[in-house]
Amino acid sequence: MNSFFLNIVYYFLWLTFIIVHCHSQVKELSKYGLVVADMVSITSNGAEVMTKYGKALTDISYTINDEDEDDDGDEDGKLARKIAQEEEANPTGGRRSGRLAANSSSAADAEGAAERERRQIQLMARRNEERLRELARNSGKKKGDEKTAKAEELDSYKRTKDLPDNVLPNQVKVDMANQCVILPICGNPVPFHISTIKNVVLPDPDAAAYLRINFYTAGMAVGKDAPENIAKLVQKYAPYATFIREMTFRSLDSHSLTTVSVQAS
Repeated sequence: MNSFFLNIVYYFLWLTFIIVHCHSQVKELSKYGLVVADMVSITSNGAEVMTKYGKALTDISYTINDEDEDDDGDEDGKLARKIAQEEEANPTGGRRSGRLAANSSSAADAEGAAERERRQIQLMARRNEERLRELARNSGKKKGDEKTAKAEELDSYKRTKDLPDNVLPNQVKVDMANQCVILPICGNPVPFHISTIKNVVLPDPDAAAYLRINFYTAGMAVGKDAPENIAKLVQKYAPYATFIREMTFRSLDSHSLTTVSVQAS
């Protein structure tokens, strides 16, 4: 029986540590996982490790921990921030730390140290950008909550039974006691709070008189003269509510529309 063996064999070594408890000086960690892997080729001439890069801790370690407000004594965090600041001040990449220069025994080792340092700077810059975006989102959310939290809902009548009994189906009426204007829509009286009205206009009459009521709406400038509560309500409901921009009424009795215009203004 003939046997056949390859002249070269590759072995992939994989060592895994799971649920390792530790107390880090950089960041309090309860547990973490670690994987160490390498490839070895075995030939008739002997064994050869395929990984050609540096394996020292200074060559493979990166600092990616969060920068908390109370880490004033964190030397690694200070060193990383110092590296990032110096790289921004000198983007040519000409700076080299004394520790890396001392550990570099050849041109290849120096190049690997410079590459690691460049990646460390990129990691720190990316981490800082993520923190800035997160702070901006939280700040915008807090400001939005402060603006909408104080917006008071308008409630002229709690029930339909509270509407005045003397309102006609096609009559425009001002209820000064409840600060609202009752407008006829399809023969039904609908109350609108006076603060929602931007202005009231009486166009030039012809055979009849006209009354145009403009409201504060989303999609256009509310204006500095708008009540603060109305501006907050418009901003609050703008994403999903439907607004009425204006309504025009026609009447043969010009005196009644003029009275409404004066009271609503």
